[in-house]
Amino acid sequence: MAFTLDNRSGRFIEIRFFAALSIEDVTALRTRLWTLLSQLDGRGVIWADLRDCALFAPEVAQKLIEMLRVDNPKVERSAYLLNGKAAFALQVERIVGEAKGPGKVPPRRTFRELSPAGSWLKEVLLDPAEHLRVDGLVESG
Repeated sequence: MAFTLDNRSGRFIEIRFFAALSIEDVTALRTRLWTLLSQLDGRGVIWADLRDCALFAPEVAQKLIEMLRVDNPKVERSAYLLNGKAAFALQVERIVGEAKGPGKVPPRRTFRELSPAGSWLKEVLLDPAEHLRVDGLVESG
């Protein structure tokens, strides 16, 4: 599997991608994420670390757009951490932008630095344990 999905504290969800995703990976991610979001008390706050990824195949990018459109009601905010590869960053920014679709859209932003991403997510995380987890991710790089 090209990703990990963890919920170590409250509503805070961590996704880390280790390689280019396949359609099967996106399907597995979608299923596991929806199951996790359905079990949370409230809406999820997502830290998606894509720094070890490369460009997605077009069909994978489209599947990610569809997934993001469906998760809207269960997500309060998502931060996408990008690597320094310009083409990849543009692709993820396009995916995030196209995923808006109709209806209420949770705030989603892309980041190239950890600290601003952590600060932005902590604005909606009220649990001190969630704040500590975000701080740990920022500090560990």
